[in-house]
Amino acid sequence: MLDMYGHKTIIRSEEIDCPIKNYCPCGIDIGYSAIKVKSPHTESVFPSICMKVTNDEPYFFQPSDIRYRDERGNTWFIGSLAKNQISSDDALSKTNNLLSRQRIQSEEFLVQIRVAMFFCMCKHFDEHGYDLDTRQLKVQTGLPPQFLKRDKQPLIERFLGKHRFSIKIGQYDWVNVKIELGEDDISVCRQPFGTLMSIVLDSNGNQIDKTILSESILVVDPGFYSVDTLFTLKGQAKEANNITWENLGMKEVFQRTCDDIGNETNHQADIDVYQLEKALKKGVIYYGSHKDVCGFEDKFKKNLTAVCRELMDKLNTTYNNMLDVDIIILTGGTGMAWKHNFEHEYGEMGGLRLIVSNGAIANSQGYYNFLISKLVKLEREQAR
Repeated sequence: MLDMYGHKTIIRSEEIDCPIKNYCPCGIDIGYSAIKVKSPHTESVFPSICMKVTNDEPYFFQPSDIRYRDERGNTWFIGSLAKNQISSDDALSKTNNLLSRQRIQSEEFLVQIRVAMFFCMCKHFDEHGYDLDTRQLKVQTGLPPQFLKRDKQPLIERFLGKHRFSIKIGQYDWVNVKIELGEDDISVCRQPFGTLMSIVLDSNGNQIDKTILSESILVVDPGFYSVDTLFTLKGQAKEANNITWENLGMKEVFQRTCDDIGNETNHQADIDVYQLEKALKKGVIYYGSHKDVCGFEDKFKKNLTAVCRELMDKLNTTYNNMLDVDIIILTGGTGMAWKHNFEHEYGEMGGLRLIVSNGAIANSQGYYNFLISKLVKLEREQAR
């Protein structure tokens, strides 16, 4: 029904040809709704939900279940496994730790990036164990443009140092993981830059479109928490025109829908965005002592359209009705939900081309491509 607007855990193992021999390169997009990872060994996604648990005695295991154990022996459910455990009065669903910029300093954030790094280095797993890449990890990630200056160093510091933890996938055994990263192993760029690199570079770091960078490009990256833009004017970055709007992403759609449900039920159905996401598949919320039903599909779609309209109005005002824009690149998971709106608004504009990227994984793919291009140069210099 509406579950296309949420994320689920997708673990995809693959082995692609990689020109880098001395390092294990990985692109990690740390989204507010999902973590996306790309390496020579994987292209995986898991929801950005972590839940510390005290009782873990499952009757059965799903192949995509992710369990994490920290240094103190605490067990965590990750991704879809955690999402499916959210209840109407769960403490997790009432926290804002993972839905604000302050998340970088949270315990949950450290869990997220460790699980992401594990998937980047995991070549394969089955009943015989886990095959992990033992080469030094190199990480490329990103931040919204307007957060980059303030949050870059705190983000790097979360990756830095020694990481010791354990992971369990599905019914398979636990594996102990050891990772150590230094300053030279972590790079942070503007988030929408990842999408641009997913179009300009291939997975070997080679430039595949030599003309696009000479155009005036507007990358629009609607995500869960924010909408970020990246603007280049005939190949020159225009920093003043790189904008982050914190109230026009999918979270705003969710919050308005939660408010509508509350108003319709006289606030007997008091839900938040995590609980709403869990209910997307059925499109209804149950509430009250008689388990009354409140359907929200129409409310959700109304808010989805309204928030997109507000965003496009902001874009048209900020970028002068696209008079100086040759190409709009629409990206992000929320961007895919607004694909038809953007096609209707911009598809017929004269002298303007709309490119729809590879959705939610575009940034992680672009981070990976960009990192490969840098590491190819580094290995050439080291070989001299």
